Parts: sequence; structure tokens; C-alpha cells
Amino acid sequence: MWRVILIGFILLSGINVYAEVIVAKVGDSVITERDLEDALDHYMPPGGFHIKGFEKRERFKKDALNSLIEEELLYREGLRRGLKVPDEVIEAVIKENIKRLGSRKRFDQVLKDKGLSLKAFRERIRKAQLVQALLRDIQGGSRYSEEELRNYYEKNKARFKRPESIHLYHILIRIDPSLPGEEPEKEAIAREIRQRLDKGEVFSDLAMKYSEDPYRVKGGDLGFIHRGQLNPDDLERAAFTLKEGEIAGPIRTIYGFHIIKAGEKRPEETLGFDTIKERLMEELSNKRFSDYKKDLITRLKKEYTVQVFIQLDGGSE
Repeated sequence: MWRVILIGFILLSGINVYAEVIVAKVGDSVITERDLEDALDHYMPPGGFHIKGFEKRERFKKDALNSLIEEELLYREGLRRGLKVPDEVIEAVIKENIKRLGSRKRFDQVLKDKGLSLKAFRERIRKAQLVQALLRDIQGGSRYSEEELRNYYEKNKARFKRPESIHLYHILIRIDPSLPGEEPEKEAIAREIRQRLDKGEVFSDLAMKYSEDPYRVKGGDLGFIHRGQLNPDDLERAAFTLKEGEIAGPIRTIYGFHIIKAGEKRPEETLGFDTIKERLMEELSNKRFSDYKKDLITRLKKEYTVQVFIQLDGGSE
């Protein structure tokens, strides 16, 4: 879907307080205070004028200005590569803005409040769309081939080992450390639950009724647990000694009394290439894209002089 450029401006409709102060230059292109404030709206809408909100908004200025500088650099690279933005794409973005704002009259008023002509707004759209086109090209070129992907898999098989795991069901009778006197009562409850399980009552029913952990609503179903995931260690050791269908407990830990039941057990295995192929493609291609984009921006900053004329502190938290 086309990027809707104007939506962030709605909040400032009717307010036009920023002069054309130049805050940065990329080559011979300028970035104004107005540009920076508009970009800030994508990080944090203006909202109220309370002090904390204002201070937080100020901290995002560095991120916002960096994004504007990068956009200008990438725009220049897109032009150099001969990328074009069809007029119908620009008109579609304008129509979408008019639709979101409710009327052409409202759209024209927002442009006026922002000190933008329709021609200038079209150029903003063209620049943003051209940058997106460049990034799509880079992303397409960052995609790993089947051969590259398989070679990476073969050289890094240890990454794709799935440790031994067990499908585990759990009931917790919690103990409050600040109330040591309640332990005998809680232990009695846990032992009664264990007796009822031994007599054939359904584990999930008793978990729903008595367990005091978030998995109660799932009938105590913890899903598959890998070795190293279960805390404390006493609980994990007990779990992995069980055969499918066996129950252990009550087991006392710092949290209280646990009763566990083993479901299906899976031995350690190395995941096959076809199983992890899509996830690995996304992971490696995204990293290649990120690295290439970072290197490109570094090179472009050397090619085009970047000057910042305001003091900026911090960045996003």
C-alpha cells in the first residue's frame, strides 16, 4: 500500500509556528525546522504541551533528523540509479489523504496550515516513494540464493539442533514467603490433588480449579519444554525423568508445591533444511539488507557533505 504522507499533519492543522530555519544540509539540499517537526510526528505525536511529553519529544529529535538525512542521501542515490515514480502513484497517495481527511477542502486547509503548496507536497511524495523504490531494489538484491542458503546451513548445523524436550502439564500451589505458617496447609492441598490424580481425575480439570500460575487457564499445559528452560533445576530434573503419562509431585521449590505430568517426549534432533529454510531466508536476507543499507549510507555521507546546525542530545530510549 502506498505510504500516506499527510496523516501525521492532521494533529497540527491550523497551527503554523515553525519558521523556515535550516537545521541541516545534505549537499546543497536543506532540511528545515518545519521538516524536522513533521518528521517528529512520526515518532511521537505532539499531543498535549505538558513538560514530560515535551522532554520526551525533544529526545526523539536526533532520530528524526537522522532519518531525514538518510532519506535525502537515499533519494540522491535513487536518482543516480535512474529510478522513477509514476505520476499515478503520487495521485493515488493524494487521493488516499483526501479520503482520510474527509474532503478536498479539508486536505487543502491542512496543506495551507503546514505552509505547503500542492506542488511541494507532490515532491515530498515523489521523494518518499523513490526512496522506497530504492530500498525495495536493495532488498531484492539482498535475498539469498538457494545455494547460498544451503551452504550456510551445512556450515552451521549446530545452530539448528533442537534439544531434548517434553510436553509438560503443571499445577502450582503457591506459597507466600512472607507467610511461612501457611506451608503445611498448602502442602496438604497439593497432596490431596495428587491423590485425586492417582484415582483418575483429569489433570486439566484440577489445574483449572486449583493451580496458581498463568497456565491454569490452559489446563496447566506448558507446551513443549526444552532442557534448560524450566526453573528451578529440581523441577526440570524431575520432569525429564518421567515417562509419557507419568505424574510427579508435589515437588517443593521456592515458588511452592508443583505437580507435573509428562506428555510426549522428543529426543534431541537437528532440524532439517526444509524445516528452517523460510525462517533462515528471512533472517539472513534481512541482515544482508541492513548491512548493505548501512554501508551505502556511510559511503553517501562521504560523497555528500552533511552539516547539522542544531545541538542534539540523546535519541530513542
